[in-house]
Amino acid sequence: MEDADHGPQNPYAALEGYGVYDARGEKAGQVEATVYDAPSDTLKYISARGRG
Repeated sequence: MEDADHGPQNPYAALEGYGVYDARGEKAGQVEATVYDAPSDTLKYISARGRG
């Protein structure tokens, strides 16, 4: 993951803390982190914490 940008240049960092919902519309957790590929300007992954 050497292309991943976790720093302040990550435009997707603003998604951290947003809710994650299942197909029924029920809250399933929240976004904890994002992985951004700077060379391709693409969001690659999100890490989400579930409801447990």
